[in-house]
Amino acid sequence: MLKNLKYFFQIIKNMKIIFKKPKKCKVILYDRNTGYGLRHYLNYDEIFILDTRKESINILILIRSLIKHGFRWSYKKYLYNIIEFVNPSVIISNIDNNKNFWEIKKNFKNIKTVFIQNGFRSIYHDIFSKTNQTERYKYHVDKMLVFNDEIGKKYSSHIEGETISIGSLNNNRISINKNQNQNQEILFISEWGPKRKWVGKTEEARKKFYPEKFIFPLLLDFAKKNNIFLNVLGRPYKKEFPDDNIEEKDFFSEIAGSKNWNYISTSKPGEESYNIIDNHKIIVCVSSTLGYEALARGKKTAFFSLRNLKITEETGYNFAWPSKLPDSGPFWTNIDNPLDVTRIMEFLLSINIKEWQETVEPYLPKCMKYDESNKRFLSEMNKLNIPIKAQ
Repeated sequence: MLKNLKYFFQIIKNMKIIFKKPKKCKVILYDRNTGYGLRHYLNYDEIFILDTRKESINILILIRSLIKHGFRWSYKKYLYNIIEFVNPSVIISNIDNNKNFWEIKKNFKNIKTVFIQNGFRSIYHDIFSKTNQTERYKYHVDKMLVFNDEIGKKYSSHIEGETISIGSLNNNRISINKNQNQNQEILFISEWGPKRKWVGKTEEARKKFYPEKFIFPLLLDFAKKNNIFLNVLGRPYKKEFPDDNIEEKDFFSEIAGSKNWNYISTSKPGEESYNIIDNHKIIVCVSSTLGYEALARGKKTAFFSLRNLKITEETGYNFAWPSKLPDSGPFWTNIDNPLDVTRIMEFLLSINIKEWQETVEPYLPKCMKYDESNKRFLSEMNKLNIPIKAQ
């Protein structure tokens, strides 16, 4: 009893208190912290936003849930009570890797549930390390809007429901800039992680960021030999962590010095990053979602998918996972061989755009396609009568 009371007060201590009854809505957005792509489309005036990260507590629903569940009360049961009260026909989320969302349908048979994939998935420290196929009966999502056919099959082996490949909602929203005056430079997409996230995990961080330390000096050498400049696209600036970008730039300087390359900082994710991608001749990444989005945008993109090499656990970091492709291909490798780096970079430098399109076309269904203006996504939203802003 005391343990339950302590848990209860810990939960509500820092929440915003809401006294108004939740509004009845046909659609609930599950999780306020959703992607900017989905925010661009949904008409929030006609949608109830469900806080799932303990941002707020509704007093009326709290009292109802306490009366109903007593000392069996939990935060999940409180959220279910909100869903009961709002009585939606559809619950939609941009958080695809949340098992709590996967479970909603089993508790609300008459409500349609939909998620939109927001990032590339793996096994290591990701959702597929936290569930297995024997649990499939526990989960059901009516529509899973995913990046590609292969990840759709992976989700279908863990969750009951329909999968639909739409590519990346964020990527599709931004028109491709086909400016013929693009610069002739190489862009390396950084996947560095700030030190604050790796406190006490020095050895794990060393293994995690081995690919950057292997690839970056080789890229810099290739760029100098071919008289091409190398840029690093940094992670989006966060005003609450102003030192992150300084640390990121220092990380690459420690690997290969500070000359003959440039660090590009972005103010926020979205249009700015895609425009930078469109304006470069060759894109290079390890396992970045933005790298796969660049591939879908028609950019010559090299994938050095080496994140798994120093990690002993199963990772899911190979190129185009969960596809079962060879370890090396025309524009990718899962092997840390300097000759592979040179081979791939020389191939991208020499091939013309028509040849590139023919080379990459067979692999796009396993990676990501580009659906300009999100026509497929909007079609699915219309079928479900989800309110969309005028575009």
